[in-house]
Amino acid sequence: MTDTQPPAGQGPPQAGYAPAPATPPPPGYMPPAGYMPPAGYGPPPGYGPPPGYGAPPGPYWQPVPLSSAVSAPAPGGIPLRPLSVGDILSGGFALIRQNPGATFGLSAIVITTTAILGAGIAFAASRTSQPLALLIVPVVLAATTILPGGLIAALGRALLGRKLRLREAVRMSRPGWVLLTIVLFSLGFAAVWVPLSLLIKGWVFLIGIPLTWWLGPMLSLTIPVVVLERRNPLRAVARSWQLVRGSYWRVLGIYLLVYLVIDLISYATTFPLLMVLGFAGAATANGGTTASAVPVVLIAVFAVWEIVLLTLSTGVEAGVLVLVYADMRMRKEGLDLVLLQSGQGRQLDGEEFATASLASLASPSAP
Repeated sequence: MTDTQPPAGQGPPQAGYAPAPATPPPPGYMPPAGYMPPAGYGPPPGYGPPPGYGAPPGPYWQPVPLSSAVSAPAPGGIPLRPLSVGDILSGGFALIRQNPGATFGLSAIVITTTAILGAGIAFAASRTSQPLALLIVPVVLAATTILPGGLIAALGRALLGRKLRLREAVRMSRPGWVLLTIVLFSLGFAAVWVPLSLLIKGWVFLIGIPLTWWLGPMLSLTIPVVVLERRNPLRAVARSWQLVRGSYWRVLGIYLLVYLVIDLISYATTFPLLMVLGFAGAATANGGTTASAVPVVLIAVFAVWEIVLLTLSTGVEAGVLVLVYADMRMRKEGLDLVLLQSGQGRQLDGEEFATASLASLASPSAP
């Protein structure tokens, strides 16, 4: 009988003890769900993983970025961070709800007044040979200067959580500078289209339309710069070009998507009214029982509804314009960080759009 000696460094085995066979676990073995090792269990001191060993792949091992863990402030209901397309589309409606008096109210007053005065001037011009139609020009100019400037001023402050009164929005609209900007745009548009139409005549759309589609998004932020940053039109044109440069397709896609949504809403709500108006007119023309006053009432209802739709669409488009402007500045100039620092301990008042812009342009490290 041969005595088995224990290995060096180990004591004799206890009575009745039988070591378990050293069989490795099968391939792909995983411990059961909820399994936790006993307290104090761990690898011996000095033990490390084999060379080349790393953390297993999977989403649970990925670090969480700090920016996603900390939510951005949203004093006006729109987060002050680079915005997604969904943020911009929904934000156009959210900014109107944030300050309906100075946005929806201003649009309704200006559009309704312009429609009534225009209809009255057109009716008077049809009854006389006097050139009364020229009186529509100052009415349209007043509407195209006060309305966009006032909306952008109110919506820009609403983004920062500040509500303007209707009088304050009109006072901050900078109508003279907005009118000068519109005149410069009109002259530039004529300078492009008139020579092209004279040179290539019927084929002008081959060059003019792509050129307009290119210049439109690049210069779309001119009026927001004029109103919010208080710049003159020429500097505002260069500023808009600087902000949109490199993001043309994104800006164009946002505008097209907004127009598509507005057109779908307008069509879905206007088509039933047109159908009812057509049936009522046909019944009256055929000598039906429908009273002759019914089509007149339906026309009035249709006109009021068109004013409501135009008021809403104007406000939403202005809100999207302000959000695109803010998004471009947050992406390229870090405006969200400037607003976050400026808003510590006080309420943002909208002057940050101008002061932050001047500081960023004066800094040599600004992009």
